[in-house]
Amino acid sequence: MAIHEIGPRTLRNTIGFFEEDPPQGSDKTWLGSFRLIRISAGDLKDSSRMIGLAAVIFRQRADKPNQIARDPLRLSKLLAAGVPVFIITATVEPGKEMPRMRQGLISSLDEAGLPIAKGGSTSEPVFTPAIHLLEETNAWQVVSEYILKYPSDNVPELALNPKVYNIRNAELVLEFEDIEILRRAFWKCSELKLVENQEGRSGVFTFRAYAVRAGDAVGTKRPYEYFIKLGNREQIAKEYSAYRQNALEHIPYHLGPRLRLDRCALGASRGIIVCDYVNGAEKLRDCAKDGRAVPIIANLFNTTLRTWRDNMRPGERPLSEYLEGRMPKAIPAHRQVKIDELGRTHTAEQLAELLQSLASAPAMEGFVHGDLHALNVLVRGGDAIVIDFEKAEDRAPLLRDLASLESGLFVDGFVGEIRSSALLLQSVECLYTSTALLNGQFDLCHPSDGSAWFIDCARQIRMHAPQIERAPGQYALTLAVEFAKKACKNDDFSGSGALDGRLTGEDIRACAYILGQRILNTLYNTLNKTALA
Repeated sequence: MAIHEIGPRTLRNTIGFFEEDPPQGSDKTWLGSFRLIRISAGDLKDSSRMIGLAAVIFRQRADKPNQIARDPLRLSKLLAAGVPVFIITATVEPGKEMPRMRQGLISSLDEAGLPIAKGGSTSEPVFTPAIHLLEETNAWQVVSEYILKYPSDNVPELALNPKVYNIRNAELVLEFEDIEILRRAFWKCSELKLVENQEGRSGVFTFRAYAVRAGDAVGTKRPYEYFIKLGNREQIAKEYSAYRQNALEHIPYHLGPRLRLDRCALGASRGIIVCDYVNGAEKLRDCAKDGRAVPIIANLFNTTLRTWRDNMRPGERPLSEYLEGRMPKAIPAHRQVKIDELGRTHTAEQLAELLQSLASAPAMEGFVHGDLHALNVLVRGGDAIVIDFEKAEDRAPLLRDLASLESGLFVDGFVGEIRSSALLLQSVECLYTSTALLNGQFDLCHPSDGSAWFIDCARQIRMHAPQIERAPGQYALTLAVEFAKKACKNDDFSGSGALDGRLTGEDIRACAYILGQRILNTLYNTLNKTALA
C-alpha cells in the first residue's frame, strides 16, 4: 500500500472509442467514473491527446476482421504511450465459428509483433500495457475492472528531450518508441542525459542516466544518477519480474540494485528498467586482479545470496540431464583455429557425449542468478553487490552460479594477459587435476605468479561447493559445461585486450574450451557412472 499526497495531479481518466460513439444508458454504468469520448485516427497522431487516455477501445468488423491489425504503428504508438488497447471482437451468428475470426485477428497481431493478452481475462498473467480481446457481452465490466486494478502509469513528460551519447561521446538517435518510454519513465523531469555503458553484454542497451527533476524543492544543479536498461520488451519484462520476485525481498537492501518501480515501463516491443546507480563501486574482475576478491566472494555467497541458498531443495532430475541443455552445439568458426592450436581433442558434440556418459545424481536446486560472471558482481567496501537478473532461473542447480563465477573470472580476468595462451593454461593446471576437482586439494602458487589471484578466487569459490553437492564431481561437471559454454559463445571478442601482442578475448575463450575439455576428460578417466551416481 502506497502513501498518497492529496493535491493537484494529472490523471489518465479518459477512455477513447475509436471512430465510434461511447455507450449510453445501462452500458455506461460500468464506465461511469471515466470520461468517455469518441476519437479519430487524427487524434491518435497527437501525443498531447494520448497522454490523458486510460484506454482505447476498438471494434472488430465482421466484414473486415483484420482491418485493425493493418495499421500496427497506430497500436504501437498507443502502447508506447502506456495506453492499453481493448478490441471487442465481432459478433457472429449462432452456429458459426467465432473462434476462427478471433484467431485470424490474433494471428495478424502476432505477425505485427504486438503483445496480446489472448484470453482477455484480467487475471491472465501478462504485463501491461497490452492488447486485450473482449466479447461484447461483458466488455464494459472487463474494461472498468482492468483499469481500476491496473491503473495507467504517470503521464509522460512530453517536453522532455532525452540526450543520448555512446562511449565516444557521439550523440545517438533513438527510435520513436524508446523516446516515448523514456518520457514515461522520467516523468516530472526537465532534463535527461544518457551515457552508454561500455561493457554491457545482455543484448539490451545499458546506460548511466542523469536526470534533473522539474520543480525539485532541493534544487536542480546536480542531476540524480540512475542505471537503466533499454531493450526488447520480453527481455525487460522477464528481468523486471525477476527483480521484483527474487531480488527486492530476498537480497539485503545494500547488496542488490534498487529497482525504481515507478520508473520502469513497457511499450509495444520495447521496455525500460530503471535502478539507482551504484556509486563508488568497482567490478569484481578488477578487484580480483588486484588480489582483494577472496573476502568479497565469501560475502557474495554467505550474505548477498544467502537466502537463495538457504531455500535450496533436492532436485528430481539428474544433474547431467540439466547440463545437457547448456552444452554448446558447435565451436564458432572464427575461434576454431585458436582452439585447435591449443590442443583440441574433442569436438563440441564429442564433449556432449562425454557429459552424457558421466551420469550424475540430482543436485540441490533453487533460485540462481544465471549469469553470475565477474562483471555482474560489483564491489563496494567489503560488500558484493549483484546486478543484472535477466537470466535468473528457478529450480536450477545452485552449483551453476559457483561455476559461472569461476569460469567468468577466467574469461574476463585474463584478457590483456602478457603471457602466451599455453603458459596461461600451464599456470592454472593445478586447479584442474583429479585431486583438485574431486578432493579440493591443490598447491597454491607463489603470490608473484600472474595467476595467483585467480587460483585464490577459485579456492574460495570451491569452498562453497561441498555444501551443495550431493555426489562427488558435481561441481566439476557443472564447471566443465560453463567453461565450454563461454568458450563457444558466438560473439567476436578479438577487439578486447588487443594491444602489443597481449591475449585477446578470443584467445581466452579458446583457453576456456581447453579447460572444459580437460575437466570432462579427467572426470571420465577417474570416475565411472556408478561412482557419480
